[in-house]
Amino acid sequence: MSLNDTLNTVKDLSEKGLASMTSLTDLSLGIFDRLTAKQMAAFDLLLEHGNDTLAHAVTAKDVQTFLKGQFDSSQDLTRLVMAESRTTLAMASQAHHEYQTWFKRQLAEVTNDLQRAVPAI
Repeated sequence: MSLNDTLNTVKDLSEKGLASMTSLTDLSLGIFDRLTAKQMAAFDLLLEHGNDTLAHAVTAKDVQTFLKGQFDSSQDLTRLVMAESRTTLAMASQAHHEYQTWFKRQLAEVTNDLQRAVPAI
């Protein structure tokens, strides 16, 4: 392998490394965006629960009615949080799969490039 070939190989590996890091950044930002949207949805649930709590406090005619409203509102919130938790777990599993796919693809590309660059012994 000549000096020119070696420099071209280093240049190619550097460009591919940069492209690889760019694709990892894009993947991470996409996952971050999805998780941020999910976090905002959870925050909305809590705000709605707070509003329900205040509405029960204002409209309740007695303590028992207030407590029943609180209990019902808390049960609804618990169901919603559990459903959101399942969705979030599914998102985490999907993110794991996306990172694993990215890693395997990058490893295959690097292996292929190195096999072409380094002559068989």
